[in-house]
Amino acid sequence: MRLVTVTPFGGMSQEGGIISLLAIYLGQIGFDVTQFSCNGPFSTCDRDASRTWQRRIHSCTDCMAEQESLAGWSGQSRDVLSAYLSPQDIVATRRWMMSRQDSQILGARYEDFDVRELTPGTFSKRFGFTLPDEKNKQHIEFLRKIALSSVRAGIASRAYLLKRRPDVAFVAGAEDYISKAFEVAAAKTSVDLVRFRWESGSRYVKIFRAGNSNVYPCELLLDGVATLGPRVEAWPAEIVVMVEEILDFLGLSQFQLQLPIAQ
Repeated sequence: MRLVTVTPFGGMSQEGGIISLLAIYLGQIGFDVTQFSCNGPFSTCDRDASRTWQRRIHSCTDCMAEQESLAGWSGQSRDVLSAYLSPQDIVATRRWMMSRQDSQILGARYEDFDVRELTPGTFSKRFGFTLPDEKNKQHIEFLRKIALSSVRAGIASRAYLLKRRPDVAFVAGAEDYISKAFEVAAAKTSVDLVRFRWESGSRYVKIFRAGNSNVYPCELLLDGVATLGPRVEAWPAEIVVMVEEILDFLGLSQFQLQLPIAQ
């Protein structure tokens, strides 16, 4: 089976640690596991919030290095987002956005991708609410930027999914526009999607399948994951049990390893 993971913010994501841990396990039982990485083709993203929304020269390279480190640690091959965004896509989406008046941006749609569906999470993170004030130039400028970027993220995600045809996708967050665009593309291409979402209040990662309201609360945090090695047979028994519980919850229990430590 083929698995793709999407962890666009590298080491800043608690979800990324759990996804990478599962990737190790699944890779060792024969899954073809690939990380679909954001390699910096956008002018802004949710990670900029940690720098007061100021994009710096090393912002993307730092994030790319963290994603690469996660992939290397978990034994994933890598594919980059920009490879699935053609020059024609860049030109067409730019013309599409330039043709929209300020009042038309929020309700705009490009092919399968609806700006109103893709952007609220990122806009809310920047301003604290989901709907922009059309008279506020700062709101409109930011909305234009993330609307264009989110549509491009969707186009690239869809092209990747149609070419690689993974059986299942693990996605971190799904509220930022990059993850949300991938989620929408997965739905349009009938890829089985599993979301991993950090809950800061309860301090656990919610794991749930698209279209299913049942939730697995995973309390293992990124710091704990980072101390583990890449060999499943060397993991503590409680970690193996937790991973197998997650696989059982996701309907992937038939692929579990037969390890003495897990029995």
